[in-house]
Amino acid sequence: MINIFRKNKKEESLPKRFWNYGDLSEEDKIKNVENQLYHNLKGSEFKKYATKYLTPRLRDLGFKGGGFNFRRQEGHFIHTIQLFGDKYGGQGWVEIGIHLDFMPDLFFESIEPNKIKTIDCVYRHSLHLTNGNQMVDYGTNEEEARFSIDLMYNMILKQGISYFDLFKDFPRPFNRIELADLKMKNPEFDKYRLNLDNIITILNLARINVFLGNLEKARIFSEFGLQQLEQTPSSNEWDSLFKRLMNGDTNFGFTED
Repeated sequence: MINIFRKNKKEESLPKRFWNYGDLSEEDKIKNVENQLYHNLKGSEFKKYATKYLTPRLRDLGFKGGGFNFRRQEGHFIHTIQLFGDKYGGQGWVEIGIHLDFMPDLFFESIEPNKIKTIDCVYRHSLHLTNGNQMVDYGTNEEEARFSIDLMYNMILKQGISYFDLFKDFPRPFNRIELADLKMKNPEFDKYRLNLDNIITILNLARINVFLGNLEKARIFSEFGLQQLEQTPSSNEWDSLFKRLMNGDTNFGFTED
């Protein structure tokens, strides 16, 4: 996951268990790895403390859910927060997502807005500590876990909520994007982190304009999408989807029924 929120700050403001691996001494590298593998809390234990110390604060911000998954809805926009665990245990990271309630998920399956997770969203980004590190050490006990959860909450407040605030007034910003913006990768839209040159964004713009009834703009974006597909190998499903959108089809998945 690309670090879109990274800040270049000194490690010294954080305990060493949160430092980037390459910035640690050899002794501290060994200590951190041993703690992560053998002494840190397991994911299930950390989830218990997340429920105790994080869930109430996120609910105060309007999010529903619990455990490691949270969501809230602002009009057609859905904002999500998801905590992920490292496969080796002992640490994890936070991602946020943006989705629209009338669109299928990233895998073209229908969604249930009250069950959606960040992994389902068309746009998702990871959050980072002040030193740029994505991984958050769970700690070995409740006190350390609470400190870790406080860091996660601060990341959500400072990075996540400010990003969510950009997606509250549908159809902005999507109704402001024109074909010329895609072709020039207009920096005016950088703060939205939409990847204007990505085929998914082209597809989403076609879908959104069909939803809004702007069929001429939907046709323009669909034609551009088809042009991009000609330059790279693609399945007939993608071609068929763009062609259906050109005709104003409101079925936004691969299947036609």
